[in-house]
Amino acid sequence: MNLKLASTFLAVGLVALSGCVVQNDPNPQPNLRAGDVNFTWSLAGRTCAENTHIAEIRITIPGESLDAGGIYPCAPNGTMGIILHDFAGGTYSYRIQAVDHLGVPRYEASGTFRVNGTISVHVELQGNQGLADFFWSFPPSGPNAHPTCAQAGVTYVQLLLDGVPVEVEVNGRVETIDFGGVVEPVIPCELGTSVEGLRVQLPHDGVHQVAVHGMDEYGYTYYSAYSTISAWSGGVTVWDEELPWAVGTAAVDWDLIRGGIERVCETEGVDLVSVNFADEYGLLYGEYIEDAPTFECEHYGMYNEFLPAGDLEVYVAGLDVAGNVIYLSDETSPPVLTVEAGWFCAPNAESCATDINYAYVELYPYY
Repeated sequence: MNLKLASTFLAVGLVALSGCVVQNDPNPQPNLRAGDVNFTWSLAGRTCAENTHIAEIRITIPGESLDAGGIYPCAPNGTMGIILHDFAGGTYSYRIQAVDHLGVPRYEASGTFRVNGTISVHVELQGNQGLADFFWSFPPSGPNAHPTCAQAGVTYVQLLLDGVPVEVEVNGRVETIDFGGVVEPVIPCELGTSVEGLRVQLPHDGVHQVAVHGMDEYGYTYYSAYSTISAWSGGVTVWDEELPWAVGTAAVDWDLIRGGIERVCETEGVDLVSVNFADEYGLLYGEYIEDAPTFECEHYGMYNEFLPAGDLEVYVAGLDVAGNVIYLSDETSPPVLTVEAGWFCAPNAESCATDINYAYVELYPYY
């Protein structure tokens, strides 16, 4: 058994990793010189840094025994390659797999190499499932100008394939956000606005439903896109879209009514007004109406620039200085307004008063 060393490529010198390999050529060729094998690889033309779901590289040479089972980092010391030392002259076969964090092979290649002195073998690993490169941008904030993630107010993007959130490991961890008690993975926004985009392994061949949501650091969605993408084994497809607004403006006016007469906030002891909305899933803010953002009662109106698009029921509560509910709107037949995505009015309720995204609400004493 010939002892061989495996070492990584380094700019200066080599760091040796011990390995044991037995020549598997059934017909040794003494006229061929012994040498080292410099393996390098790429993943369907891209780097390990661009495929953060890849955890390790596994090299198999049938009939041989490699130290540590032939398992290496995807890019040891920043270089996608490994040097296997001191092969006897002859012909060898190999198989290389790139394996994800769950131990599932995602890319692979196989072939042969012939040692006649030191040689280099570059291997282009191909995906055994379809791949997709995702790119996203945001509506222009000025003439011919797409905002950056920060300028668009987007910290994370949640990418769903067939309703399942995609996990991407960055710097050894997967970012997550708690959505009302449900923790789900999210992706740093900048990955999809980079030149390389975000490469994702698709779960199977065929058509996939895609949903992409751009959200702030707290998980509130400002942009959303829905479409499909097709996958085929070993193929790479591109998803490149501008994410449209998922929010718009709504305005609400209110009056305090007691005994059929409009009342004054100060006289009635109403300090703040809490304005909440409900979609088909329930209240947008908290568990109770008063959990919503508050406004000074005496303004008799509010507007909100970033409400989710669609039909929303409106609920309003009048609060005293201690935060107790003393006036409340009709909970049985609440007014309904419609928010149009990407439509924003000037910063006052009056500018929205003639539109469908406006609601007038009467509040009555709550005992």
